[in-house]
Parts: sequence; C-alpha cells; structure tokens
Amino acid sequence: MVEVNGADLGMGSKDGKSGWSWLEFVVIVLGVIILLNFSHIAHYFLCTRSMVNKKVVRNVELEINRLTAPPAVPPVADGVVIVPGLNQA
Repeated sequence: MVEVNGADLGMGSKDGKSGWSWLEFVVIVLGVIILLNFSHIAHYFLCTRSMVNKKVVRNVELEINRLTAPPAVPPVADGVVIVPGLNQA
C-alpha cells in the first residue's frame, strides 16, 4: 500500500496550512471511479445478464411458435372466388 502525503512531495500543505493536495484529490477520485466500475461489472454479471438471457429465450420461443403455427386463412366474402396462380414451366 502506498501512503499518499502531498507534503512529502512539496505539493501538499504549505505554511502550516492543513489542506488536501491535488494528488490526494486525484487518488480519491480514481478510487471512486474504480469502485463504480467494479459495481457496474458485478451488477451486470449478477443481475442483468440473467434477465437478458431469460428474455431472449422467451422471445425465441414465441418466434418459433409463430413460425410453426399453420398460416391463417383470411376470411373470404360470399361470392368471391379465389383462383390459384398459374404454374409456368
């Protein structure tokens, strides 16, 4: 572990004033950014990935059922004759 002390580097508290150096601010900000990245990665692997997989499986099943169902015949009005297409050889 590295101890961050700006006063040792000549950038921290000067003239007896106790304040935070830029180096200390940067280390804190980078630590928060890394913590957020790890939390997002953990959330993806623990929650989001399983939810997406379930939804994809459900949508694939619905699409397969739709494709394997017999085609629906449109209703035909009385007196209408449907002529099959010509087969050209």
